[in-house]
Amino acid sequence: RSNSYIVGPVVIGNNCDIGPNVCLLPATSIGDNVVISSFSEIKNSVISNDVNIGPGCIIQDSIIDKGCITTGQFTACSGEADVRVSGEHHQVNIGAMLGEGCSLGNSVVAQPGVIVGNYSQVQAPRLISGTMASLILSSCSAMALSTVDVGSVSCGSRAMSMVRKRRPVTGWKSNETRLLPASLSGSISTT
Repeated sequence: RSNSYIVGPVVIGNNCDIGPNVCLLPATSIGDNVVISSFSEIKNSVISNDVNIGPGCIIQDSIIDKGCITTGQFTACSGEADVRVSGEHHQVNIGAMLGEGCSLGNSVVAQPGVIVGNYSQVQAPRLISGTMASLILSSCSAMALSTVDVGSVSCGSRAMSMVRKRRPVTGWKSNETRLLPASLSGSISTT
């Protein structure tokens, strides 16, 4: 569209809708059926199939899995993060990693190295960091975590080890009880 700026190498899949004033910068791969709304910038990132990126998003050095929706002004800037792979720590420049089917509200900012699990929902406005397990709902008044065991993952200064011990959390919508993995207690920062 008009005023869009694409600097290769960039791979764009089939049936994509790239809005006006979008910047696609080198080393970006975009899957099939992706919508990128106006005034968004994507650099050195992998965007999977069926992703909808809202207006005014900045995505750098990130991985966004299939079916994710960012409604607008999502920011995932690149920065140095400590990543642990097979027990070894590596300092890497990385943005955000969003699992399959995530939904992010307006004005969500992801710290470098954040990992958001599959089908997580983050309501606006939020600053997220660390690792969020699959099926998380983060909103202004509550955060519910599913009963998911998290393997050995480290992001930034936060490290999580596999812990199967859980403690109940009450008071979230109709006082129903949810189980919060003990390993995630305090590991998710939302502002």
